[in-house]
Amino acid sequence: MSDSISSSARTLCLLLDSIEYKTIDRVWHPERKPGMYMLIAVASGQGALDIAGANFRLKQGHGCLIEPDLSAAIGGAPERAIQAYLLGFRKLRTGDDSSIHEHAFEIPAAVCSSVPLSAEAMFVLQDLLEHKDDNQPHQQLKNHIRFQQFMLPILFPPAQDGYARHSRDAVREVISDLDNSFVDPVDIDGLAQRSGIGKRYFNQLFRELTGTSVTEYVTSLRMNSALRLLSRSDANVKDVARTVGYSDEYYFNRRFKMTYGIAPGQYSRSETRRSKLFATQYLGHLLTLGVKPVGATSNIMTHSFLRKLVAGIESVDILPSSPSRVSELMPDLIIGCEQSDKDLYASIAPVMVMPYGERDAVYQLERLAEMLDKQKEAKRWKEAYERKSMRLKRSLDGTIGRSETVSVIEIWEEGIFAYGNRWGRGGYNLYNALELKAPAPVERHLIDNEPYRRIELEELPDYAGDHVFLTVYAEGGGERRANEIKRSAIWRSLPAVIRNRVYEADISLFGPGDPISLGKQLDIQVGMLLAGGRR
Repeated sequence: MSDSISSSARTLCLLLDSIEYKTIDRVWHPERKPGMYMLIAVASGQGALDIAGANFRLKQGHGCLIEPDLSAAIGGAPERAIQAYLLGFRKLRTGDDSSIHEHAFEIPAAVCSSVPLSAEAMFVLQDLLEHKDDNQPHQQLKNHIRFQQFMLPILFPPAQDGYARHSRDAVREVISDLDNSFVDPVDIDGLAQRSGIGKRYFNQLFRELTGTSVTEYVTSLRMNSALRLLSRSDANVKDVARTVGYSDEYYFNRRFKMTYGIAPGQYSRSETRRSKLFATQYLGHLLTLGVKPVGATSNIMTHSFLRKLVAGIESVDILPSSPSRVSELMPDLIIGCEQSDKDLYASIAPVMVMPYGERDAVYQLERLAEMLDKQKEAKRWKEAYERKSMRLKRSLDGTIGRSETVSVIEIWEEGIFAYGNRWGRGGYNLYNALELKAPAPVERHLIDNEPYRRIELEELPDYAGDHVFLTVYAEGGGERRANEIKRSAIWRSLPAVIRNRVYEADISLFGPGDPISLGKQLDIQVGMLLAGGRR
């Protein structure tokens, strides 16, 4: 009995000494007390970490541990500052004689490099930050317990098989790396192994996140890069093929023609290829880059913030006869967002398909800029947008609490939809630019994931934040359905409704997700939040 008591009295624990939230926009050398570990948990941005000469990549949603007494330097940049939680802690063990000993157990070496952190883990850090100065005994105990629970899976991951260990973050990381290394040979077995999951499950999740297979995704990246390279006057087809990852020029020619309906040599010889575009989507993106298409489908010509900018662009209605109308404009390249665009227009000109909602608006802009050799224009817009975002974010200080959440809800006759940051509705502004907190289900399912999700009325309390931006698609009974929902007990019991924090937005203004619309919507959204905060 005594042995049992003695054993249970020896307790391992971690003591949280400090926590802060810091913006790092240049090289910074953290100072720590002797014997103190530091955990860096990156909430946004990316940069580099040097620990005693070893280099690690810092990126959003990941953490990195710095061991005691090791010199460290964190590198951020003004154009993409790192915003991170910095935690200082000691590892302790209480002895059966009530004494406390440091260095009682070893922290696994693997976690001293970058480790993924879940959205729930980031919420825990925010909660710890908000209550760090709370001297109430029950809150101090709660902080201590939550910190142990937060660190346990980081230091000692449970032994599970590959499928159970899987995290979508691992596959997202692979996707992000493929965007920058698509010229390398595709090794699906290696990618799956690197993600820690089986090949079949990896392929399934990859398709869920991208809408396509690994091979087709990489092929799309290669073809878009080839299109850009072939636009140069000195382009050589054989050299382009090798540059984008094809050693076999014949196979490259076949893939290019299958993708764009024209041989790469023929495309390269076209003298007017870059001056005549037709768009079925991304009109605002093209105008942001200073590219005015010869024509566009009528549905995107009427977007509220683009109407004054489309003079000289031919509007084409989406009708069975539209291919012949597009053919009359003699475009050299067609920018689309669906496979049906390729089916309709491939006989007219090469069709570059970039699925809408697969990535966010800034990623789309940068992809188009790379293809059209407009990187300078994209960078200029992005820098101006980020400056504006930072200024407006500061204006919200004191209006929205750190723990308060914001959601985007839309009502149709068919039902209720929650939106993330990939499908217009101003979601990118709220979650990326202003870095406002999303409710847990939105963070889990919709941020950098599904573009939108249909939810039941009974699920609304989980998806509705402390602040709700509401749009209504009034046609076909949507307005009637919205009124029914607003009369329901569930709606009237929402905290945002009770506190008068529902911001009803015009869907004609907030539907589009192009860069021009984003900038205009951002002003409106911040104005709504400031007005709501004063009521």
